[in-house]
Amino acid sequence: MKKLIGLLVIMLSLITVEAFAADLFFTWRAANPPITGYKLYMDTSATPIQTIDPSVTTATVPAPEDGNPHNFWITAFYLEEESGRSAIVTWETLTSIREFRQVFQTVPN
Repeated sequence: MKKLIGLLVIMLSLITVEAFAADLFFTWRAANPPITGYKLYMDTSATPIQTIDPSVTTATVPAPEDGNPHNFWITAFYLEEESGRSAIVTWETLTSIREFRQVFQTVPN
């Protein structure tokens, strides 16, 4: 089982995040079966913010707008065992998504 969990960590090391409007969109490579699913975590929480079906390799969450940096990572799990976490992705805003929109909208055509 340790070999399985090690492989899951490698597969999850390629997490990416993009921002669309007020959402963050995460994608990652599928882990080798067998897995029960994925868990998406934010900051230091021990509780995942989403549990994701094993056939899905994307997640969308509302972008935090408090102006503070936030860390996200993914784990894979099989029954009761959980892999190590993926690479950490940090979301930082200028001060908020609203400010980004204001800056973007003031760019001349």
